[in-house]
Amino acid sequence: MPGFKHPEFAEFRWADFMRERPELPAREVAASPKDMLPKALILARSPAAKDADLPGYNGCDGASHCAKCPGSGDE
Repeated sequence: MPGFKHPEFAEFRWADFMRERPELPAREVAASPKDMLPKALILARSPAAKDADLPGYNGCDGASHCAKCPGSGDE
């Protein structure tokens, strides 16, 4: 929702962002949310999330994988 950045509704903005991602097909998420979580975390740290100006974006570039990213070895 352009121009609407009320922090109390941040989770709705993130949900809208994730819902629109082809990397997270709704059927696969519903069937196995735990298996889809690593993909969702990568998306949450991706340049697309930064470009969407989502609240709480952590600044990881999604490519070099910070210590918070799945598979970084630092989990």
